[in-house]
Amino acid sequence: MSLSRIESLDEILKWFNNDHNSTSFFSEDQILDGVIKLVPDLKSNIHFLPDCIHALKKLEKDGFIERNDQGKLGITFEGLVYIDSGGYKGNIEKETIAYQILDRNNRLLVIGSWLAGIGTVLLFSVELWKVLCSFCH
Repeated sequence: MSLSRIESLDEILKWFNNDHNSTSFFSEDQILDGVIKLVPDLKSNIHFLPDCIHALKKLEKDGFIERNDQGKLGITFEGLVYIDSGGYKGNIEKETIAYQILDRNNRLLVIGSWLAGIGTVLLFSVELWKVLCSFCH
């Protein structure tokens, strides 16, 4: 099984998001071993180790994990909330849906504007026709 980089971020947060891991701090090796136990197929993925190290740095930069005085990593409250709300993958899906809704609404607005313009021109033409016909009779 090969995880995408986004899925790697989520798997690390999921590993932290259990009863005893959410309040403790761990070395990078402990975290890697724990994630591999959570997703055993990762052991055969040669890209997992470097990706995981980069993922840990990103999670720390994003404020979802933090280092203690000994340099060990632990999950922050923001990290717990983020993974509970769907993590990186879930938020990407939510953003995609929001973009699709916005795109649809913009298209409907353009179509509605064109129809309103055409209706205005038609109404103006009918009124102009009435005025011109009144002069003829």
